Amino acid sequence: SSCSGVGQGVPPDAVCRFCSGQGIQSERKVLTVKIPAGVHDGQHILLNGEGDSLPGRRAGDVVCVVDVARHPRFQRIRDDLATSAEITLTEALAGCSVQVEHLDGRRLALRSRPGQVIKPGSLWRVRGEGMPVFTQGQARGDLLVQFSIIFPDRVDTGVAENLAALLGRAALDHSERARDAAQLEQRYLEAVDEPQHGHHSRL
Repeated sequence: SSCSGVGQGVPPDAVCRFCSGQGIQSERKVLTVKIPAGVHDGQHILLNGEGDSLPGRRAGDVVCVVDVARHPRFQRIRDDLATSAEITLTEALAGCSVQVEHLDGRRLALRSRPGQVIKPGSLWRVRGEGMPVFTQGQARGDLLVQFSIIFPDRVDTGVAENLAALLGRAALDHSERARDAAQLEQRYLEAVDEPQHGHHSRL
């Protein structure tokens, strides 16, 4: 073939049929990428020497970009894992035990301590049960649990009176109720049907 200005050529019948005399050829190669524990979304993993190579030059590298899939029950916040749980009003006031299946298949029983009150929307943590911390051995983040409280639709009058007394709000006696009733315009609250009044959810 033509010498292309280098002063020497290769006979056509001696030209490599794989690279067509270019000294390089394409090949398909399956690479195995080891994903280390605790890797973050968008993080780069470098495979040294697995990229393109030219004669007389060092082979390039392959850069893998990690895309972490969403999980149906957990959300990652840096090295912490966040999830949600529903408990009853009784459990919120008197103590609860919530079962959570972890990412590794372990089943955890998360308990509140005696005397603790769990408020609606409050966030609680379990230390050391989050994600592995990247390149830091056995270190782990925390598991965060946000609670929603299931309230009963109705409470019996007697139960309501007992609850008011137990929670430190003494029930009004009949004479005080009558005096207040004479001074105030009484109105009763009604539950709002959320699907029909969705615009009120922004209040």
